Amino acid sequence: MRPRTAPLLRVLLVDDDPMVLQGLGRALRGIGYTVVSAPDVASARTQLDHHDFDVVVTDIWMPDGNGLDVFDAIRSSDPDVSVIFFSGETALPSTLSTSSRAVRYLAKTTDHAALVGTIEEAGVECRRVRGRRPSGA
Repeated sequence: MRPRTAPLLRVLLVDDDPMVLQGLGRALRGIGYTVVSAPDVASARTQLDHHDFDVVVTDIWMPDGNGLDVFDAIRSSDPDVSVIFFSGETALPSTLSTSSRAVRYLAKTTDHAALVGTIEEAGVECRRVRGRRPSGA
């Protein structure tokens, strides 16, 4: 599956499981995405401070915080970034609202094609929203 967007998407992966970061990162790089990995919330915040992303894929539960901490950092730096919560948990935290057009939730059991398709859709939506923004806004 080759992404349809041009230029290719910039994705931040946030997960404390090195196998998830390595496997998903390799798959996304293989189709041409620019991928930056962060093993914890603190590293994710640093990456958000130094790079622009179209999509952030984040685990919900990590040793130094959770995906909601990452979400708050994203919203304070760039409210247009699409966020995908990617977790082994079947239940969402009660404070997580998926009503936002830019927020999606996928279980880690989601098949590869569906995950890549969701990342693609999220990135396209982010770029569409940015494109409608008046210059200087």
